[in-house]
This record gives sequence, structure tokens and C-alpha cells, in this order.
Amino acid sequence: MKCDIVVTEEAPSGIASAWASARLGAKVLLIERYGFLGGMATTGLVGSILGHYLREKEPAVCGFLKFLIEKTNYLGGCEKWETAFKKGGIPFDSKILKISSEKLLLEEKVEILYHSFVCG
Repeated sequence: MKCDIVVTEEAPSGIASAWASARLGAKVLLIERYGFLGGMATTGLVGSILGHYLREKEPAVCGFLKFLIEKTNYLGGCEKWETAFKKGGIPFDSKILKISSEKLLLEEKVEILYHSFVCG
């Protein structure tokens, strides 16, 4: 399997890294220990996605987060982006976040290797 970038962090930061790299034209392989994505957000049900805004109509963070929220909302797992980013934390359905994360990566042709572990 040939690739330009291997991502071994499947948590939201790793998902964002893989997604952004693929959007820039890299051939990306994401290696996931479990059978789904999301790290502690989905495995451990830890926290909510941080929203935060600079002004009432301007999100402090967007890019990948916006695409993830829009995809998760489309699948029924959280609020719409227009209202979600204005909150301190965006509640989500962890099962749907697993699906929306995978869909975002597959749309960008990221290869995902599930049930795999990196060591050494």
C-alpha cells in the first residue's frame, strides 16, 4: 500500500489531519486501532465538540470542524452549524459522529485501516 502520509491518531485531531492532507492532494492512510473513528469522543463518550465564536456571527474555528458538524447534522447527530458554533460545547450523538467522520474521510479518498495497531 503506497501513500504519502500515514496518520496513526484516529481522534478528532487525526481525522482532521488526514482529511486536510487528502484535500491538498496527498494519498493518505489512517490506521485505526478499533473498528470506528473518533478516539475518546466516541470510544469514551468524553465531552462535546468545542464551538466557540469570536463575534456573534463569526466562528473562531471552522474548516474541518464546520464540515464535520454539517455532515453530522445531515445524518441527524447534532445541531446545524449556524447555531452550533455559537455554543461552548456542541453536543453530538457518538454513533453518528463515527459515521460522519468516516464519510468525510472516504469522500476525500482517505484509506482507513481498521483493527490495526502501530508499534515500534
